Amino acid sequence: MAHYGESKGKSLEAFLRDGERPKVIALLDALMAEWHWINEGTESDLAEECGEVLRQLKHALTETHLDSYLRETEFSSEYLDQKRALMYDAVEKDPTLAIGTAKELVESCCRTILSETGVGYEPKDGVGKLVGSTTSTLGVSASQFSDDIPEPETVRRLLGSLGQVANSLAELRNPYGSGHGKEKRYKGLSSRHARLAVGAALTLVTYLWDTYTAKTSQ
Repeated sequence: MAHYGESKGKSLEAFLRDGERPKVIALLDALMAEWHWINEGTESDLAEECGEVLRQLKHALTETHLDSYLRETEFSSEYLDQKRALMYDAVEKDPTLAIGTAKELVESCCRTILSETGVGYEPKDGVGKLVGSTTSTLGVSASQFSDDIPEPETVRRLLGSLGQVANSLAELRNPYGSGHGKEKRYKGLSSRHARLAVGAALTLVTYLWDTYTAKTSQ
């Protein structure tokens, strides 16, 4: 920060105001970690407030990065692998973001499959409708399995439960996921709840995408 030509305090203020957001957040994160190390066991309302502000800044930065990544990258097996890593990272660092991203991943997968197979959908279609259209298009909806296969009812119940994942993710995302404004008293879910949402979404998406790639490679 020497290039600002000011005192250390004023140079820091200038950097926080004008510096690149990722670098600013990295510096603040390091400063907070240093404070906690030096003042281990000390409680401070100001430190708690600063930590909350930093969490919100990191949340906004991660969300922006993910949005940009979605816009610039087409859905593919490689995309799914990278998205899986990002989501599991967010589970620990930002459960709210992880839950919101889980639902968005299902939507992105379904829209890609429907587009690639020439099946239309409306931009306003919810995740439940998208999953229903996708399973029907792939021939794996519960109603499309005949009685000729082994344990047909078991297969139907399993596929039906996967369909319910989509609706549950939508219901969970509204109060607890990213993408909606939260009131001041909002308290998010824990990492274990976010891990459940992410795991369920990835199970559904992986099944749909594997089915799609298997059918298109024949």
